[in-house]
Amino acid sequence: ERKNLELKEQLEHEQESVKRLTEQCVSQQREIRKLERQGEDDSHVRKELQSERDTLLGKLERTEKELAEVVEERQNLQKQLQDLNIEYRSKLLDLKWKSDHLDRIESQLGKVQQEHSLLLDAHRVLVMEADNLRQ
Repeated sequence: ERKNLELKEQLEHEQESVKRLTEQCVSQQREIRKLERQGEDDSHVRKELQSERDTLLGKLERTEKELAEVVEERQNLQKQLQDLNIEYRSKLLDLKWKSDHLDRIESQLGKVQQEHSLLLDAHRVLVMEADNLRQ
């Protein structure tokens, strides 16, 4: 009977151990499922992040291309502006030279007209004297 009692206690003890191990097993299975879901969630998040990264990289490439085009256009416009400034300065110098030349020619024209007027006056006087001499 003592042996039965010991066996009974041992059986109860074993049953408690089995119960604890079963609970641990169930708890571990829950934890495994939780970790699996977390892994799936992490995988999904990783895929979303990769997709977003790819999208942002595409936008970055397009933006860099647009920026390069804008920079190139700016350089072309800068060159055109420099060319126009050079052309402007050249034409301004040409205009100044022509204006100075015109001033000199007008001054010479004034002198020639004055001399012409004096010559005409002298010619008239000579014509009148010649007419007087003929009479």
